[in-house]
Amino acid sequence: MRKLSANYIYTLTGNPISEGVVVVHEDGSINDILNNREGVDDIEVFDGVITPGFINTHCHLELSYLKGKVEEGLGIAEFILSVEEFKQASDEVKLDAIKMANIEMIENGIVAVGDISNTNISFSEKQKSKISFHTFIELYGFNPDYAKAIIDGAKVLSRELMTLDLGWSIAPHSPYSVSKALFEEIMDIANGAYFPMTIHNQESDAENEMFLEGTGNLMEMKKKLGAEVSSWKSTGKRSIETSIRNMASENNLLLVHNTFTNLEDLQFAESKSDYLYWCMCVNANWYIERALPDIYMFEDAGVRITLGTDSIASNYSLSILDEMKTISKYYKDVSIESLLNWGCKNGAEYLGLENQLGTLEVGKTPGINLISGLEEDNKLNSKSKVTKLY
Repeated sequence: MRKLSANYIYTLTGNPISEGVVVVHEDGSINDILNNREGVDDIEVFDGVITPGFINTHCHLELSYLKGKVEEGLGIAEFILSVEEFKQASDEVKLDAIKMANIEMIENGIVAVGDISNTNISFSEKQKSKISFHTFIELYGFNPDYAKAIIDGAKVLSRELMTLDLGWSIAPHSPYSVSKALFEEIMDIANGAYFPMTIHNQESDAENEMFLEGTGNLMEMKKKLGAEVSSWKSTGKRSIETSIRNMASENNLLLVHNTFTNLEDLQFAESKSDYLYWCMCVNANWYIERALPDIYMFEDAGVRITLGTDSIASNYSLSILDEMKTISKYYKDVSIESLLNWGCKNGAEYLGLENQLGTLEVGKTPGINLISGLEEDNKLNSKSKVTKLY
């Protein structure tokens, strides 16, 4: 067994423990957590804080081959068009990029990922990975006539995931890319299954414009991609109302991005579901929209926040610590304990992995990270780094 100590231990089950000790079996399971080092031999002492492994609740592993290809600051409509433009790559190129992205996440202390998949290209790498992957089979289709055919394709992918013993859900891409009929087909599968659900939410103000006015960049993008939009009518309401009305159930539901979510949106959504989680992918928000969500608003409201990286096509790294550092830079009053709850505990709860991951507790195998390079009061800065201890 190893005995690991640092300036503080963040178990996320109580107050941080100053100069505590985590006693760990060789398989990474926690044997004991001690409140001090007194009388304990052979301790490995580190400068920094010890935390559980990180949970990345939103990633697109299969887009890893697009690293550095899409220009920054395009806005979501032009970003999507650029992704479509670069999609012609060989399976070999895609698989190599997926493998490297998986390694990057492991090295950055990530132990579980909620990953979006439109195809099966990433499945074999997920099966081999040390990371616990939950795959969201992401569906989109604006024409209601195609809803059943789209669901049939998703069922093929779900059977493959079950064969590989990988967790899965079927999920809609966004309120602006899914017909009412397809929403209904998805929820027919989800209701009673109790697996986590997810949807992109208000990543761009153009999304709200589309639902309020029936105009804007997203409508133009849909036309360029050949979507049938002539029969679609704007609702006169912001897009989140469509998401929640179509998806409210007893399944955990993750709203991803929330860059242009306001307090009225938040309160409306929370009133419709007791199972909501809000995922922040701040580096991707900056990469695509040059905008950030109102983190203070979400924190003050006391809602359940998680963290994600989005894809490396829309980010500078696949690092949850880097997401935390960006939040710390722009929202200086957010404590490291809040960030760790979002990046560890809440993510594990959302994915249904809280019995093993998310907190440091005896009997769990949550992964153990060391964050070093901190300022006073354990504040993160640009030099802070993570080392995976288990």
